[in-house]
Amino acid sequence: MPVCASTTANKNAMVACEDQPPRSGLVQQNLLGMSKRGDSYLRTLLIHGARSAIYHAGQKTDQNQTCKWINAIVIRRNKNVAAVALANKNARIVWALLTHDREFRPDYTRHTVGV
Repeated sequence: MPVCASTTANKNAMVACEDQPPRSGLVQQNLLGMSKRGDSYLRTLLIHGARSAIYHAGQKTDQNQTCKWINAIVIRRNKNVAAVALANKNARIVWALLTHDREFRPDYTRHTVGV
């Protein structure tokens, strides 16, 4: 069953459907692995896309901010853990784009109000 952002209450619920752990800003979690719950085809697509991005980030000579982030995770962890981390990040980005009805912009920065 495909996951639709409009039918999902929040991003943590969508990520739970995809079987990714919810992100907490205050508590560092040790993630032990992915279970086999959720939409396996969607999870497979996200992880295969992340593996491809990891491969191409390692091949690039001119590295942007995303490539630096990917390569830093690959250095700290193994490639499979980095692929799951990148798949989780991409799932959160996709959820935000779908729920707020926006298009992807690589130069997007979040605006802070009242800081």
